[in-house]
Amino acid sequence: ANFGVGQNTLRVTELNYHPADPPPGSPWVDDDFEFMELKNVGSQSINLLNSHFTSGIEFRFGDVTVAPGEKVVLVRNQAAFESRYGPASLTGVRIAGSYGAGAANSLDNGGERITLEDGGNTVIMNFESFDDEPGWQISTDGAGRSLTVVNEMADPSTWSNSSQWRASRTVGGTPTGDESPTDGVAVSGGFFVHERTPSEVRLAFYRNVAGTIAAS
Repeated sequence: ANFGVGQNTLRVTELNYHPADPPPGSPWVDDDFEFMELKNVGSQSINLLNSHFTSGIEFRFGDVTVAPGEKVVLVRNQAAFESRYGPASLTGVRIAGSYGAGAANSLDNGGERITLEDGGNTVIMNFESFDDEPGWQISTDGAGRSLTVVNEMADPSTWSNSSQWRASRTVGGTPTGDESPTDGVAVSGGFFVHERTPSEVRLAFYRNVAGTIAAS
């Protein structure tokens, strides 16, 4: 077979479609920090071999197995992504691939249709999201937040509804991480966004967090 069984339990759960600008002097531009988070919402492991996007971005998965409840991310530029969120080898963020080989292969800042098909060309998800229209989250359009699914177990048809999405509480989003929509520390698991340049590292927290930070 040219694709894994059960790929229809794959869901897009977070979109950083218009990231915040990098600091002055950065070698990257805002689009380089794009990411798309996907989660296996099923009860069985799935292999994503040859599942692919036919609109939104151009990308075809390789031999990637995702456990039940596991999240992976697709990034536009892995070097840029890791400069902001930290090396995947340290953060534990699982990067399933990069879609930024072509200059035009990026998410539209004004919204677009995203279509994900399995390896047999059956549609898994087909939705239009993050539009610059009333009801959508303005803070996700270049102001630092990511677009996060409200109910990952909902029917896939609801992904086109603005009510199915919220702005992340964490600056920069939470690639493969979790956060409560309303309560507690913005991110569980100690995840934070950072910005690295040759001369400095910037840490950003959305709200006050008690504790100690050790730097070396």
